[in-house]
Amino acid sequence: MIQLRAERTSLDRTRADAAAMLIFEELSLFHKQIARVRSIAGAAVPSFDDAFFSGKQGQSLVLYPPAMKGRALILVGAGKREKLTAEHLRRSAASAAKQASTLRAKTLDILEPDVESIVEG
Repeated sequence: MIQLRAERTSLDRTRADAAAMLIFEELSLFHKQIARVRSIAGAAVPSFDDAFFSGKQGQSLVLYPPAMKGRALILVGAGKREKLTAEHLRRSAASAAKQASTLRAKTLDILEPDVESIVEG
């Protein structure tokens, strides 16, 4: 069984076996969020020049950035910002939990989306 924690933390401070981050589909938000991940996680984050992960609802991607010392970083597509609802957030969190369970993680931190990204775009 996986233990979920709801606490305010950041990617560089999480101590869970896996951390999940919701990534939006709009290009301006997508690039801003990926730049944030890259600044913390380092060169292990791919360039995303092709469409293997674009932030669409239902997509996920697992990375193992050196900065997280062998722990998984799960990027979860949150879809389009204007369609964001509590149900979308619930489904994205469930997708992250399922992915973490597949990885046999015992703990998962789901990082809340950056409020400025949601409001401003």
